[in-house]
Amino acid sequence: MAVARSDDSQVTDKTPSIHLESYGCSASLSDSEIVKGILSDAKFHVERHGDIHSQYTSPDLNIIITCTVKTATEQRMLHRIRELSKTGKPLIVAGCLPKNEKEIIEKLDPSASMIGPRSLEKTLDVVHGSLNGKRILHLEDDLRPKLLLPKVRTSKVIDVIQVATGCLSHCSFCATKLAKGHLSSFSPKMVVKQVQTAVNTGYKEIWLTSTDNGPYGHDIGTNMAYLVTAVTHSKGDFLIRVGMMNPLFIMKIHHNLIEAYRSPKVFKFLHLPVQSGSDEILRSMSRGHSAEDFLDIVSAFRNKFPKIALSTDIIVGFPGETEEDFESSVNLLKTVHPDTVNLSRFSPRMGTRAAKMVQVRPEIIKERTQSLHKIVRAISQKQNDQWLGYEGSVLIDEKVRGGFIGRNFAYKPVFLQLSSRDMLGMKVKVKVMSTSSNCLIGTVKNEDCVKTDSASVKPFQSHGN
Repeated sequence: MAVARSDDSQVTDKTPSIHLESYGCSASLSDSEIVKGILSDAKFHVERHGDIHSQYTSPDLNIIITCTVKTATEQRMLHRIRELSKTGKPLIVAGCLPKNEKEIIEKLDPSASMIGPRSLEKTLDVVHGSLNGKRILHLEDDLRPKLLLPKVRTSKVIDVIQVATGCLSHCSFCATKLAKGHLSSFSPKMVVKQVQTAVNTGYKEIWLTSTDNGPYGHDIGTNMAYLVTAVTHSKGDFLIRVGMMNPLFIMKIHHNLIEAYRSPKVFKFLHLPVQSGSDEILRSMSRGHSAEDFLDIVSAFRNKFPKIALSTDIIVGFPGETEEDFESSVNLLKTVHPDTVNLSRFSPRMGTRAAKMVQVRPEIIKERTQSLHKIVRAISQKQNDQWLGYEGSVLIDEKVRGGFIGRNFAYKPVFLQLSSRDMLGMKVKVKVMSTSSNCLIGTVKNEDCVKTDSASVKPFQSHGN
């Protein structure tokens, strides 16, 4: 709902500068790239949070793209809103928080404008109005695809492409569904066009992302297997990273999805969140799948791709979780040996059914989480040790402190301590010399190309989900 509008094409004689920061999942990252693209096309100067090269120390307007997936995350968002409000500059709060916590934002900053996660095309309207002292709210759902819009990408190598928004699940703990609503899939034709545009521009790694990739296409008569296959037929040298897919929807299409994964253009990487090893807790979560369903899917993928990298998620301390339920989660992880596990302490989200359930005591959740962290680190280390001595090609997609990260065919991160020129976007042959619990550490084989040093390597933080 818009409470005010401004159609001004110019705000001041000088071009205003805008500070933009974003938090959360890869879809939020994509949203921030779209917002920056829209603003850059309109000739605004946009500085990203943490940009040490920015010439703007005092922007004319602040924009924060928020996330509410966890209570701790939401508290961080509210802290940033307080801090940005203290600058005295107009503030726009975008992303998931305005849809779920509009009243809280209004208490923190009554003058803040807001943009919902499905109203990005109203960005210029809200920016112009805010710069002119007007408060504008655009929280309605615009179902137009977030494709083929202007973008300023954060990475030189990776293009994050949203294939849908919203989801079909009804998980009792999830606040994201409250913000993003029901599934709205974007047509395969438009997604493929976006992919081809990115590849033609020089991008080498394509992320297909959404709130949940699993139910993609249910509303338009297609599915994720078809989309992945269609994208692999695009021309050019690139690799596809398929984002998170919930087991509920993959159960029905996993055989076709496995066929799509056969393409050498698809990273052999599977993000399949199980959330609990207890069927009783899974029913209370309204997940729609059992622990056995999860194991069946993983087994089917590993039968075809033995080295596939598996990522999953576990919530510790969901309401009603007994010690036996927790041990079921521990046993599941010890059985399946995922490469990475995203552990979350349960925290009740306002407006969800789980918030009304009897909660597990915080000290029990803390103890279980600490115990599981140790187990997960040991499993990750064991999985990574299997790659010792591996030789193969990696795509260098990230520059980190002390070197670069390359991704092999299974999307395993290989740290390369390089002292040479910018290697982003290059493919090089590497050998894995050592490991940590969160990465492989390698040297480049074609040493005439770069100089390497694998000594004194520290672990790094990998990409988000």
